[in-house]
Amino acid sequence: MKSARLFSRILAFTLPVAALHLRCQAASDVTVSSATTSGGSFSAANPSVFTPTAAAAVANNGTMQTKLNAGTGVTINTASAAGGSGDLTVSDTV
Repeated sequence: MKSARLFSRILAFTLPVAALHLRCQAASDVTVSSATTSGGSFSAANPSVFTPTAAAAVANNGTMQTKLNAGTGVTINTASAAGGSGDLTVSDTV
């Protein structure tokens, strides 16, 4: 029982206030990395939605972290008419 309570406290302490949501729908391939955001953009709303406009897009992890730290949720959407297979690759930490 003690370990369960400790585990709960660790989770409560480490989870961010804002949420990160990943939507894997067919179409564009999106990579989350330290590279400059390209082939798509983040909305200014809460949650901030990354919407790809190219077959291969990059969502910058630093931009995502800044939004999460400010209390804004982040949604990564792979749906678009641009083509691709809808792969979501996270190559750098958020």
